[in-house]
Amino acid sequence: MIGALGREPVVHVVVLGLLVFAAHRLLAPPDAGRLIVVGQGVRDGLRLDHERRTGVPPTPAEEAAALERWLDDEIRYREALRLGLDRGDVIVRRRLIQKMEFLTEDLDPPREPTEAELEAHWTLSRERWIEPARVTLEHVFASRTRHGAAASAVAMAWREQLDAGGDPAALGDPFLRGRQFVGHSEAQLAAIFGPGFAAAVMGLAADGRWAGPVPSSYGEHLVRVHGRQEARQRTLGEVRDEVRREWLERERERLDREARARLRARYAIRIEGASEGAVAQAAERP
Repeated sequence: MIGALGREPVVHVVVLGLLVFAAHRLLAPPDAGRLIVVGQGVRDGLRLDHERRTGVPPTPAEEAAALERWLDDEIRYREALRLGLDRGDVIVRRRLIQKMEFLTEDLDPPREPTEAELEAHWTLSRERWIEPARVTLEHVFASRTRHGAAASAVAMAWREQLDAGGDPAALGDPFLRGRQFVGHSEAQLAAIFGPGFAAAVMGLAADGRWAGPVPSSYGEHLVRVHGRQEARQRTLGEVRDEVRREWLERERERLDREARARLRARYAIRIEGASEGAVAQAAERP
């Protein structure tokens, strides 16, 4: 029986096929997707990571253990991709998007602006480079918490003493931020006392005379303005670094829009449930 089977052509074909398959499994190179090449860069990176964490280079045993961990992680990573575990994961998706953004910027970084471009950007946005007016003042404070509705009357009584030559240090309630404010803009004063107080004080003359009471968020204030610096336009030389940073940021935004438009052009976009106009608008917007 066996001898008869051995003479059948079909058996010869099956046996030959099995031999070829076995030879291929033994001699053929592994599937490229299953080939893991540990390059010198990987090994150097593992050494540097160990030294960064411990402060000393790894021993041969530690290096071997680190390589084993890296191989296990690489295999788990590839298997996760094979099983599609990266799909539907918001965190993984966000991280890949971030890496793509970094890659796009690395491939097409913004160039340095020319002097003419800096000058043009400064000119177009010159209102942003105005140094605001600033005042230097002192105040005597009548607390609304302490005096209630009588705070204004108390402040007026102190004003009479000040006009008669009284010592401001001997009058007033304690104020957490102190009595003196040097070189403050209207925005800075508004952040401390409120916008109404700030606007009123910026309108006072810098003649060293007492004015008020001026109401604030906390009570009433007698104010004496000692000095004023009027608003002025800051020159390009003064704000060159700020203008350069802003120009570069806008250039990055422009390059990013162009990169996103190029990528979007590679895809056909279908938004289910939306009108054709909305789909076209979404597809065109980078």
